Amino acid sequence: QERWRTGRAPSADEARLSTLVDALVARRVPFEADALGGGLWLSLYTRGPQPRWARNAEFLAPLVRNRAGQSYDPESRSVTNYGEILGPAVHFEAHGSFAPRDDAAACPVDFD
Repeated sequence: QERWRTGRAPSADEARLSTLVDALVARRVPFEADALGGGLWLSLYTRGPQPRWARNAEFLAPLVRNRAGQSYDPESRSVTNYGEILGPAVHFEAHGSFAPRDDAAACPVDFD
């Protein structure tokens, strides 16, 4: 199931973007872990069951626009998950590590 973090049905533009994501996945371009570094990757689009952080972010959506995402450090293989509850004033961080699930050399790459 596709889900845009807007709380409404996808627009025609968003449906087109989903088609483009599928086309990029099908290209199987080389994966470059070093490209993950450099700041927060915002989570704006997900597929599958809605993650808990997304439900939490939508809870106060009419009042506050929350951000959620991940920051990666490819050198140390560390990741920080970030989610806002009441904007940046009240947020959470969860720190961990990441490793490729297999030896895939092309995108998409799944991580544990």
